[in-house]
Amino acid sequence: MFNLIIILKMVIKPFVTGITDTGELLVTKGIGSLLVLMGRTPDELTTEKISVWVERSGKNVDLAKDLLLKDFLLLTTFAEDAILSNATYKSIALCDLTEDGGFIYLAETETIKVRLYDLISTVSYGLMGIEEPVASKELLKFERKTISADDITRDIDCKGFDLMSLQKHSSITEVQLMFDNGATCKYNPTELEAQTLAVDQIQYINQAGSVTSASLDRIVIPLHGIVQVTISKNSGTRLECAMRIDEGDYELYQMSNR
Repeated sequence: MFNLIIILKMVIKPFVTGITDTGELLVTKGIGSLLVLMGRTPDELTTEKISVWVERSGKNVDLAKDLLLKDFLLLTTFAEDAILSNATYKSIALCDLTEDGGFIYLAETETIKVRLYDLISTVSYGLMGIEEPVASKELLKFERKTISADDITRDIDCKGFDLMSLQKHSSITEVQLMFDNGATCKYNPTELEAQTLAVDQIQYINQAGSVTSASLDRIVIPLHGIVQVTISKNSGTRLECAMRIDEGDYELYQMSNR
């Protein structure tokens, strides 16, 4: 098996077995989403990471920086598109890059760059850029966070974010959500996951046609109306967390804090 990294727009770059880093892949025309193809299921992803950024005149715009590919897939498909599969690929994920489904506008000298790295050398990966007919004004952006092994309680500011992908682990004892009306609600992991599954019932359809409703090691939490998430856990385990920015709300909160 060989690793195949493809960026649509007339750039095709094949790799032989042993590649763990694609380097910077260049897209010169605006796209609205990335089609990620893999020889792994979402739950089989481990170390793989992705960075996506727009090189603009005078300032680069990071969409995702050093984000675990697993979290990127979950945060860009939640409640929108199931991650599919076919006879060739274990995973086919259509990952939105804009909030409204339009394409990222690029001026004459501007480009989009994508890098996949910490890949598994024996697994095949593919990447395509999908064109859209209308330009978008709001990009989807993502932040990777970690919860220290020493933490037993961690407050995460969620103002301006609309989704969180939280690593499941037996060390988590409680998750408290604080809402924008001042109310707080406390849940154990099972209660929290049941609520998220009510929003997104189909996460992945495998090659045999079986449906998976929930990730084995992630809970995706909708954050609309939530201003803070407090994670209570036993010490000794470092946890991964990633969040998706709602660009309009995020800018409003940033302006109000100046």
